[in-house]
Amino acid sequence: MKTTAFVRGIALASLCLLSLSSVLADATSDAKKALQAIYAKIDAAAAKKDAKGMLSYLTTDYVSYSSKGVKLADYNQSKAQAEILFKQIQSVKAKTTVQKVTLKNNTATVTTQQSATITLMNPQTKKRSEEHTSELQSHSD
Repeated sequence: MKTTAFVRGIALASLCLLSLSSVLADATSDAKKALQAIYAKIDAAAAKKDAKGMLSYLTTDYVSYSSKGVKLADYNQSKAQAEILFKQIQSVKAKTTVQKVTLKNNTATVTTQQSATITLMNPQTKKRSEEHTSELQSHSD
């Protein structure tokens, strides 16, 4: 009888762990969908050269890192870069895809794949000067 109770206890504990992992998977899936929607809005704001709209989705403690862990920019640097670039950019086509989301306490670490095609304007002639396409994989906390 003690063995049967032990086996039942193990079975119950296993079911609880499976339920918990399912809840965590659902929370991560929901977070990924919500973050993808936010990145779509950021991409749309970038297409409009709307730095304020783009930055409105970031918190002041935002930090972006390369896929190798090198810090790319914090909130203030991102704001300054966007304001400078949007004065020189004629058009932007950006696409961000959320690849992975990790939730821990009240922090989400997000890995994204970003691509952008930017058409620059020559500041002296005010004419289209060149087009750049870039790809970036990064993560942010």
